[in-house]
Formats: sequence, structure tokens, C-alpha cells
Amino acid sequence: KARGGSIRILTTVPTSRKRGPDRTVLDDEIIQIPAMDFPMPSYKRPANAAQLESDGYVVGKMLGQRAMAELSAFRPTIMHITAPDGGGLAAISWAYRHNVPVLATWHSNFHEYTKFYPLPALTAPIVQFWLRFFYMQTPLILVPTAQLRLELVSKLGLNPRRMGVWGRGINGRVFTPELRSEAFRAKHGIDNQTVLLCWSSRIVVEKRFDIFVEVIRRLTSDGLKV
Repeated sequence: KARGGSIRILTTVPTSRKRGPDRTVLDDEIIQIPAMDFPMPSYKRPANAAQLESDGYVVGKMLGQRAMAELSAFRPTIMHITAPDGGGLAAISWAYRHNVPVLATWHSNFHEYTKFYPLPALTAPIVQFWLRFFYMQTPLILVPTAQLRLELVSKLGLNPRRMGVWGRGINGRVFTPELRSEAFRAKHGIDNQTVLLCWSSRIVVEKRFDIFVEVIRRLTSDGLKV
């Protein structure tokens, strides 16, 4: 968009929940697709949660006639796939039928999630089969690191020639000690010697909150205030 392009986002989330204060995504850039709840044992929706929230993942089932009509009207020049669900598979199929190039990016290590839940010996092969089948449909898969690329080749049997590394990370101009705010610390009663940590994720077992806890434990054992 910054370079003058236009986008459409296929998502299971209603437009009203995609609005943000910066308005980076406009209402007419959202195309909602049919969804289904995929409950997870470690998820527990708070009593005051919005009605639309789920006790797990919300996954796309398909595109639906309305979404396909909106895509046809938009006439995309490339399809970027981020979620390995039914909606993503339908989007890949639509792109091939309309001669639209496709690429996928890897965002979550779903192949590892099964070891945190019951019956991993049963569920792991099923998840791995689905991921292998899904990503075999895309000519290019971009992953965050070279190490993860090797892991997916080894564990899922993906073709290394169809994989590339798209490095990602935090914005060093935004997350920098130069922007340390003494006013923020004073407002919340935090002294200058205390280490401030931030957890930015859902608190569920597959997100490895135990590593975050271990970091806190090691810092405190070294005599630091956290």
C-alpha cells in the first residue's frame, strides 16, 4: 500500500474486529470467509470475552460464493497465503484456476503443537500429513530462518528447492533503549533498576510460556529485579 498498491485480506474475522486505531486496514479491504471453531484444551475464554471469541483457533473452511465474486472483481496479481486451513487451500485453488501466482509464508510451528496435547502419537502424523499436503500445493514457501527450513524439509518432507528464507524481526527504531521512558516507570511505580519484560502472545502451552517463566527465574537468580 505504501508503494501505491491495493490489497484484499481474506479472513475469518469480521470487519468490526479488524479495525484498529491506525486504520491500516480499511473496511472495504476485508473479505470475510466462512469459518469454524477448532477448540484447544489449553484455551479458556474469559467470562467477559466478546461473543465472537473462541475457545481455540478459528479456521477458514472455504471461500464461499461471495468471497470468490469479490476476488474476481478485485483481480489480484498475486495471492499470499498465510494460514494452512481450508480457506487457504481454497484460495490456492482459486488462484490456480485464475492464473494468479501463489506464494506462502510460514508463521506458526503447527507441526510441534501436537506434543503439548493428548495423544500426540495419533495426532502428530495427521497434522504433519495435512501440512505436507497443503504446502505441496504452493510453488514457493518463505520461512523465517534457515534452521526452520532444514527442519521442515526433514520433518515434513517439503521440497527445499521450493523454499526460501524471509527473515523477520522487531523494528530496531521502535524497540530501542533510546526510547526508554522514565515517565512511564514513574507512573507505574517502577524504579530504574527493575528489568521490564513484556509477553506478547496468547498464554497457551504451545506458545512456550514456560520459556518466558524460565527467563524471569534466571534473571531473579542473578540478583536482578524483574
